[in-house]
Amino acid sequence: MTKPWILALPAFWLVSSVVLADQTPEATACVYLINTSSAQKPEQHTTTPWYFWRSDHRVETRNAHGESGEVWELNARGQIFYTKLFHPAGKAIDYTPGDLSALALNTDWNQIRSIIDPKLLGTHLKRSGEQTVDNQRVERYAGTVDGVSTEVLWLPEMKLPVRIDKIQGGVAVSLRLAECKPLASAPWVMTSDAQMQSYKHLDYADLGDKENDPFVKSVISHNEGSHHGH
Repeated sequence: MTKPWILALPAFWLVSSVVLADQTPEATACVYLINTSSAQKPEQHTTTPWYFWRSDHRVETRNAHGESGEVWELNARGQIFYTKLFHPAGKAIDYTPGDLSALALNTDWNQIRSIIDPKLLGTHLKRSGEQTVDNQRVERYAGTVDGVSTEVLWLPEMKLPVRIDKIQGGVAVSLRLAECKPLASAPWVMTSDAQMQSYKHLDYADLGDKENDPFVKSVISHNEGSHHGH
């Protein structure tokens, strides 16, 4: 068994201990913590887990309570397909490459598989430091993206963020890496092909014809703006 190592960064990096296991950059399973706080309403501070799985041609995410998730898949022709999963309902909404293009949703595979767009690093976000811990390089970037103050701690070998901090209008949101393991041995598992096939699938293009369906009514307002790579 591969011995996990602890990435314990000093306070300068604004991140607590992160547990990582030796793994290839591609096949990995991670748990992030999303922290939200408001200077005006400190009592509304929240922390929720968010799950992320990545293989060569598939990325999946799942929210804290497993109620919904997303699957992005890259085919041999370089086309990206997206599926929104509703686990308790056993249903899914499928988006074709044409649907994603019409909705102007992100289809940059490098951004989808890295959570943030790597092209922002060194451009909008200027590099402001670096540290090596247990032979892992961690880079620090800071700047403004779309008018939002942003800081990123980045693992270049894994091509994933350790932490992303955003502040806008007195509201601070951070995405902090809690733990990563090799995909094959992670205790939190991605949705299997069999489970995906057991769900009732709806085509995004057909939702307009089903607008009176209670399920469609409950999700149609979330079609845009809820995708992690957008």
